[in-house]
Amino acid sequence: MTGFTQTSSSVASFTYDLANGTGDNRWAGALISLGSGFNLAANDLVISGSDAGSSYYKVVLEDAEGDKVTVRVNVDGRVSLTQSMVDSVGNASFNATDVRYVSIVVDDPDATTGTLEITTGGLEYVPTKIAATTTSALTILPVGSSIIDMEPKGYNTVTGFTQTSSSVASFTYDLANGTGNNRWAGALISLGSGFNLAANDLVISGSDAGSSYYKVVLEDAEGDKVTVRVNVDGRVSLTQSMVDSVGNASFNATDVRYVSIVVDDPGEDGHVRNHDRWIGVCSRGRGNDDERADDIAGGLFDN
Repeated sequence: MTGFTQTSSSVASFTYDLANGTGDNRWAGALISLGSGFNLAANDLVISGSDAGSSYYKVVLEDAEGDKVTVRVNVDGRVSLTQSMVDSVGNASFNATDVRYVSIVVDDPDATTGTLEITTGGLEYVPTKIAATTTSALTILPVGSSIIDMEPKGYNTVTGFTQTSSSVASFTYDLANGTGNNRWAGALISLGSGFNLAANDLVISGSDAGSSYYKVVLEDAEGDKVTVRVNVDGRVSLTQSMVDSVGNASFNATDVRYVSIVVDDPGEDGHVRNHDRWIGVCSRGRGNDDERADDIAGGLFDN
């Protein structure tokens, strides 16, 4: 594979050069993780793929136990994968009621280079939207706002948390204490009665010399979330248009209740992240909310 791009929650593509492989290693692909699972017995799986460079591609479905079935697709465009199709493959161990992964694979012996575009719906999408700081004033958070540290349940990834005023807090972390989807650390800001992102941008500031980025997860009153990746230290502005571009139509930008700041840089282990100059009322503390922390983490690791 020579390149991968995801432009929204429904479109992704990869470029390939099969000449870089040989024998059983002459292939390229993309892996879609289906979260808590997809029931193919209840609903067909409809996806769309297109590739001018290859005469076909393969779709590999994998269930929760690791059993797989493979279907060859000879056309470009929207196709439907059905239980009867899967049953015809003859793998009695495959559980069509609990499909966890979909692999899209190109291994056409007559193809060399090309681009395969995949279209579906509901993919987690974390756009790299913030690559520059802003000079706008920091946001005064709603009355009753507070901040606590946040880590995956059972993993001591946050090694220290300090709040020195109503505007400054920091946490230290050691990501080596976590693994897989539990390799992250963060802080959770409760926004009291809610923040209207449609009326005002949310301006915050974060800095960490050790990590190349951090993620900001916004959650509304109904629990719908959007995630934005921040690649710079300093003051940044979160806007409604930025949130809209993530593609979660259920997210209510007029009633944001929580802001999570998350470190999960795979090249990072332990450093101090200083959330300097948070402006708001953070004097009313919240207990450690492991359940909410685990729930927030569920949307972070599919990209």
